[in-house]
Amino acid sequence: MNYTFDNIAGYEHQKDELKRLCKIFKRRDAYANKGASLPKGIIFYGESGNGKTLFAKVLANECQMKVLSIDLSKARHENDVCELVFQAFEQARQSSEPTMIFFDEIDKVLPLNYEEVVSDRSKTILAQLLTLIDGMDSAVNVVVLATCNSYSALPRSLVRAGRMDKKIYFGSPDYHSRLEVLKLYAQKTTCTFLTSITDIAERTKGLSCADLKTIVNECVLRSSSKNNVTEQVVDDVIREIADEDLPKATPLKQLRIQAYRNVGALVASRVFDDSNYLLDVDGDFYGTEHISNVIYDVSDDDYDDDEYGDEEKYYEECDEEYGNVDQTVEGDDEKDEQVNQSRQLNGCYYGKKDNLNAICSLFGGYVACETLLDDAYDCCGDAMYKIDHILLRMCEYGLFGADNVFSVSRHERLPYLQSHIEKINNVVEQTKSACYEKAKAIVVANTRLIDNLVSVLVEQRTLNKSVCENLIERFGGIVNPIKVE
Repeated sequence: MNYTFDNIAGYEHQKDELKRLCKIFKRRDAYANKGASLPKGIIFYGESGNGKTLFAKVLANECQMKVLSIDLSKARHENDVCELVFQAFEQARQSSEPTMIFFDEIDKVLPLNYEEVVSDRSKTILAQLLTLIDGMDSAVNVVVLATCNSYSALPRSLVRAGRMDKKIYFGSPDYHSRLEVLKLYAQKTTCTFLTSITDIAERTKGLSCADLKTIVNECVLRSSSKNNVTEQVVDDVIREIADEDLPKATPLKQLRIQAYRNVGALVASRVFDDSNYLLDVDGDFYGTEHISNVIYDVSDDDYDDDEYGDEEKYYEECDEEYGNVDQTVEGDDEKDEQVNQSRQLNGCYYGKKDNLNAICSLFGGYVACETLLDDAYDCCGDAMYKIDHILLRMCEYGLFGADNVFSVSRHERLPYLQSHIEKINNVVEQTKSACYEKAKAIVVANTRLIDNLVSVLVEQRTLNKSVCENLIERFGGIVNPIKVE
């Protein structure tokens, strides 16, 4: 089969990159004469089922390259893999034809960045691969193309400039790509879908290209004797795939959603603060240690009308936990320091800026899901609750100004005028909107970084600050699109 761009539905950005590469490889000599160093290696990375191998076949066919595939199924130990790799490079070197050395799922045999114990087998394979790539003559028309699920897991020695120069990401298809993929497969059938393809595309957010192909095929298998695919059939099939009844699918989707939420919060909080943190894929993560302290200080419900009918009881319990701050002795430095620590634990020194930064961080997780996963998920509900609670406490503490105070946590509530309430509501809504827009700007500016960190986090489950900061630096650092006051 001749693989062409007509075989690729959607993924316009990736197709443009592929066409640009084709232009370079087809006019290799012209670019070399200009003094350009042509790419020795290319990596296609991203989730399974989104066309990495298909794109490799299209590139080879469009550039009329002979493909030498390294088939790992033929190797039982490192010597076999090394022999396969060596033979492929040797054949390419001796060939007069343009050649692609294709290494599918290269991350299965190389030492990964985050493995605590690296086998001698993988180190041997990597050492030989690096030697062969370095020995490639730029005048020879050969390119190495490898696919992997997680680019960030690959050894840095392989992906540095001068070796695997070009990297292209293949994520889950957006709405336009889903629509084009569904049309492509639907047109290959003789069945009539009684549900519009646009409706199916709208309802399949987050699914891979392979999932979309499965949906169309399953619908055809369940079509009526008149070759009609009813709305009920479509509903049933989408529900089965979307609910991920397939083995091991549900945990992966859930982990990815949680990872985007938590990484989005981290990146947003890191724009404002550089304190310690432990990034975990499981459970809620709101940002750095300082940001989290601000959030929990104002939103943990320790100070609640139902439990604490008045301030006195609240502070009595605080005294029991942190020591009675009223029993300090003037001049007792040690006791004064304990008092200061006690007040800090109770959030006494968190200002307006701290609270606004905390709101932006909470929105970071929400926006990452909304923007990068193309949907909002209920796992962000707790963050939304905490945002409202922080805004409420900001009113109560007078952080919007003395004339904007609105107290709801006191035992005796004051009778506020409706005009005052409306004024407060306007301030709160404007503040919330401004924080949301800041968070969105941060997430959009750091899309590639977030995608890469998510891949690592899903794989590793937990990343401490040291590891995470190295990754952030490796992926180009955090872009700050806003002015931090």
